[in-house]
Amino acid sequence: MVLRDALEYLPRARIAEYPRGMVVYDATRPPDHFYLVLAGQVQLFCTSGHGAQTLLRVVCPEHFFGEYVLISPPVCDWRETALVTEPPQLMSWTAEELQHHIEHQPLLGLALCQYFVTHHRMMMERLTGMISSSNMRTRVMWALLQLARSVGVPTPAGALRLHGLTHQVIAAYVGTTLEMVTREMTRLRSCGYVSYKRQSYLDVYPARLSQGLEEESTTPTSAKKPQARRRVAPVSLSQGSVSPGPIPAVEP
Repeated sequence: MVLRDALEYLPRARIAEYPRGMVVYDATRPPDHFYLVLAGQVQLFCTSGHGAQTLLRVVCPEHFFGEYVLISPPVCDWRETALVTEPPQLMSWTAEELQHHIEHQPLLGLALCQYFVTHHRMMMERLTGMISSSNMRTRVMWALLQLARSVGVPTPAGALRLHGLTHQVIAAYVGTTLEMVTREMTRLRSCGYVSYKRQSYLDVYPARLSQGLEEESTTPTSAKKPQARRRVAPVSLSQGSVSPGPIPAVEP
């Protein structure tokens, strides 16, 4: 089956600008629009019952989010938060508008289905990889490689550059503590797999990182330095988050 680009069939709509740190929707204000990122970046988090947040996806330009607005009846136990991390321009459609466009252009519906199935598969691969690996180093490396390949911007040095990706956000993506991520990021930088400037950008070198992952997978467990085993709670962005304190929502 041919993979189709939804942007070829979706007509233009209203555009809104959001400042950094604003919430597009959350548990108290579920989405009422379907969104396309034109510029900037939005991060999607899922909040557990005890308040811990896990990064689900980083949405960059020419990518969609807010698809749950199409579910009828609405999701009653809503736990996803869309947080602006780089000031974006968002184009949006209501569920009724999107349904109207799909009825008149069925290929749009097919293209959107293909888009979200692809992203669901990527998320499942990531979760499967994290579950199958008890080695935190490997989990951080896999997370960086996937994020770089999905939203990284190529640089002349052969790296894929990520903006707005702090150690705190990586910890939320992997499901561990800030302390453990900072330790692993220091080691990865010393190995030449990544380079970064705090609060600015993160450069990931995919070829080097892939080679490092192969070496990790082929190194006998007995040859690796043992790590202290302890239970850690997933990081919560309410502590040292991108936007400290309560984050007000804005109308699209």
